[in-house]
Amino acid sequence: MSYSRADNSLERLVALRARLAGSADVYVDDLDWAASGFDREDAVHRELVRASIFVAVVSVTYRKTPWTAWEFDVALKRGIPKLAYLPDGRLVDERSDEWPFASADLTGSVPSVPPRVLRASTRGRHRISGSS
Repeated sequence: MSYSRADNSLERLVALRARLAGSADVYVDDLDWAASGFDREDAVHRELVRASIFVAVVSVTYRKTPWTAWEFDVALKRGIPKLAYLPDGRLVDERSDEWPFASADLTGSVPSVPPRVLRASTRGRHRISGSS
């Protein structure tokens, strides 16, 4: 599950995971990464490699963070089937007319490089925030 931290509390993330889980294992970075034994970026990348479905939690800042842009770009490049969790609680498939992202929405505005690289190149200028 890919989301912006600015728009999602831990309580909301727990509720979203419960809604999406069913019989699937849903990775939620802020809830799971510390137990993974990896640093945050490596844990997210590992889960993206293992993912059979990518769920983007649509919110005001989702398209504006380096983390979510990077995650979405990895999902695109790996050909992971994508769903969007809309603010009204509906899930839509990437082939749907209701798909909320244009092809360049995420990869065109933010450098799609691993967050670690972006952090190193921006250290001291501004804080990187977003999702995992």
